[in-house]
Amino acid sequence: DSRLSLPATVALACIDEAARLARCSTDNVCRARPTLPLLRKLRPLLATAIGFQFGNRASTTQAALMGDLVPSVDGFLLRVRRQKGKAADLRFRVVSIPVVTPLQQRLRALLEWWRTSKQLVCPEFECPELASETGRFWELPFEHLFGPKIDFTSATQTSWLREAMVMVGASAPPGYTYTSHSLRHGMASAAAAIDVPAHKIRHLGGWAVGSTTLNDYVNLHVLASDAAYEFFEFMLGRRRNFTVAYRS
Repeated sequence: DSRLSLPATVALACIDEAARLARCSTDNVCRARPTLPLLRKLRPLLATAIGFQFGNRASTTQAALMGDLVPSVDGFLLRVRRQKGKAADLRFRVVSIPVVTPLQQRLRALLEWWRTSKQLVCPEFECPELASETGRFWELPFEHLFGPKIDFTSATQTSWLREAMVMVGASAPPGYTYTSHSLRHGMASAAAAIDVPAHKIRHLGGWAVGSTTLNDYVNLHVLASDAAYEFFEFMLGRRRNFTVAYRS
């Protein structure tokens, strides 16, 4: 298999670049004036970062609705409507991630800016649909006014990932590639590298309790990194003193 797991450093670089474009300051307030071209630039960066943080669940990427992914008082809330192997189960569960690192503070600020900005740039007749809980999270204004809705698929996520990688100056080695699945592999590998227990990785990524499938997603050659700690420290049950400065 020529697909690689996405390094946590690349996902972190996506957040840094998105924060730069949205003019997010050290107080984690994003001050860029919302425009449609800016939202188009930010979408691949944010979709990649959030996909990595949550293990590329469908509810954070192509199938995400506005009501599925929301900032809470102290973190993020993800409403999981689609669970692998449970297509007939109409119940949903909520996954929460507390904001405990500088990276997650920036990601939360960007998430709030994205949700607000979509409403500011959309035309009046389209805003109620885009802003409602059932509006598609990654859909931008005018994308289906003159035709059917665009299907957001794993191929769409792959194209966003590759676009984001170009924006942050990252690329796969010759003969290898990154796809949407690289986000899921990357999350599992980065979390395992900093010794997050397997049952917690399964919970975040949506694998069944006791499933051995997780073993196929963990690259044992991935080393611990500051970026991995910034994404997944909350699963360790302890705090780590961060010395990483804000990157602008």
